[in-house]
Amino acid sequence: MKLSVTMMSFQDRVKSEKMSVAQFIDECAALGVDAVDILEYFWQDKEREISEIPGQLKAKGLEIGAFCVGNNFVALPEDHQKQVDYVLEGLRTASRLGAKRMRIFGGSQTIPEGIRAEDRMGLVIDGIKKCIGAAEKYGIVMALENHGGIPITSDEVLEILRAVDSPWLKVNFDMGNFLSYVGEDPLKAAEKLYKYVDLIHIKDLKLVDGKYKSCVVGEGVVPVKECLEFFGKMGYNGYASLEYEGWELAGSTEGVARSVEYLKGVLKKD
Repeated sequence: MKLSVTMMSFQDRVKSEKMSVAQFIDECAALGVDAVDILEYFWQDKEREISEIPGQLKAKGLEIGAFCVGNNFVALPEDHQKQVDYVLEGLRTASRLGAKRMRIFGGSQTIPEGIRAEDRMGLVIDGIKKCIGAAEKYGIVMALENHGGIPITSDEVLEILRAVDSPWLKVNFDMGNFLSYVGEDPLKAAEKLYKYVDLIHIKDLKLVDGKYKSCVVGEGVVPVKECLEFFGKMGYNGYASLEYEGWELAGSTEGVARSVEYLKGVLKKD
């Protein structure tokens, strides 16, 4: 299993210091991880950065675990097509970066006026189907994350996978989101979904005043070690990406370093 870090982990510094993708890559190289996940919404000069990143990664001995977009297919017809186009452009960008997988979402929790709640699943399935041909063309797997809207439960993830029925759609398994959004046991979700997982997001949570708050990995209640050991036992040898979001409890400089140290121990990496 390869240890990656998603740039979302440094969102506090992106906001406060205008951290660039190049600086993020340098930070990850210093941490001694295997790969990075790059996000569409953190570009400062997209064209220049895309041209430079592959060379920088090679020089630093890093791989690109995934490229990530933040789409929302639960949208009215005119906006739905814009979201399809956004994902298609993301696939082109992923190809230029040399990524072999791209994280996508389904739809957000907020339902626009004019859309029925029972239609959300169909909109997500339709949007993904419209992108499958491009994913195949570029040789990039779309990894669907269990995010805060559709899908969030393991059963919803399975429903979408079965409806789309393509090897170019797999799962970005976010172990913390199952617990924080719907109280689903991440380990039980892993047992349902492991055959379809192409990317793992690692996060941990603490209960603070009765609410889940992100924290340093290894210091919360998410069964991180157990999930990773299960995936390893099942033969998963892809990317496990740290998505640290505990900036309120420890800023990213400290929180990411401590989380990576813990994960190296779990994954038995030097």
